[in-house]
Amino acid sequence: GFALSDHADWNGLLSAVKATGASKVFVTHGFQSVFSRYLNEIGIEAAEVITQYGEEEKNTEEPA
Repeated sequence: GFALSDHADWNGLLSAVKATGASKVFVTHGFQSVFSRYLNEIGIEAAEVITQYGEEEKNTEEPA
């Protein structure tokens, strides 16, 4: 299994990753470069996945 988190702080994300015993983690948004680098430094393989997160909100706004 795996855990997905959209709104968690650093400690919450780190706890979730460690609790799953994941050997590889894909980080999608937020401070993904920092978090994935940290995971790699502590021995958990991690990679960034660049997404268009937030584009939906931009496309649904009414023009001013």
